[in-house]
Amino acid sequence: MADKQWSLESFADGYSSGIISQNLPSPDSELETVQQEEQKLGGSLSEFFYQVVKPRISPNDYILELGPGRGSWTRALIHEIPQGELHTIDLQDVSQWLNDVIDAYPQRLFINTVNKNELTYDCLKNDFFDMFFSFGVFCHMNIEDIVHFLITIRKKLKKNAVCIAQYSDWPKAVRYCQTPDGYASNKEAYDELCRMYAYEIEMLQRTSLSGKLSLLYQKYVQHQFPKPEIAPEHCFWVKNDQEQMKKILKESGYKVLNIDMGYFQRDSVALFQPIS
Repeated sequence: MADKQWSLESFADGYSSGIISQNLPSPDSELETVQQEEQKLGGSLSEFFYQVVKPRISPNDYILELGPGRGSWTRALIHEIPQGELHTIDLQDVSQWLNDVIDAYPQRLFINTVNKNELTYDCLKNDFFDMFFSFGVFCHMNIEDIVHFLITIRKKLKKNAVCIAQYSDWPKAVRYCQTPDGYASNKEAYDELCRMYAYEIEMLQRTSLSGKLSLLYQKYVQHQFPKPEIAPEHCFWVKNDQEQMKKILKESGYKVLNIDMGYFQRDSVALFQPIS
């Protein structure tokens, strides 16, 4: 179940996507990590950063990052704001993985460790941030938690703040995992989804109306698909898609600029702004 307790336990050792910035040294182990992540995603993290994120950053920006983990994006972001500040929020105490960043930017990196029951994020100033960034977090958050978080942090953002967030997109992920490369790099997680949510995955795989009607008959007349123990909206890879995410953003008080910037074959990344 993708609640905060699950996230706290599942990512107790942090999560790394490797070194993303081209301006930072990359040991072989970090290069291997990046390659593995890019194979899973079906796209280049570096291209995404330099073509999408960096052009939207000013040197004096105040940036809010949700879920830095071991700091892959943290290191890339803070390098681009020599006169700005980077504030992170995470359920884990990420300072244990960011000693090098803390030492290099003691006056510009602010780490906030929040309780799993945090509701208000009073540790963050109101009307303060020029950018909100998150990658690899919303895909593991229950839909209702995403909504609450977006509504709560909206007042922390400046009027025209740039918001960039990756999220799970089941239709897109299923299409990618039906390709040889996509399946090979996501086999364990995808097989688990297929086991837990056979009906939902099969429905996404079928393209014809007759195929979908046949599956509906199997489910509701022949009762071939038992109800899953955990609703897909609460599973480890939360069921979401572009239409639902667009609705979430609009209802949470944001203007959707692009519901998916199209850089990855598996996941979507939204570009949005708070509505004053």
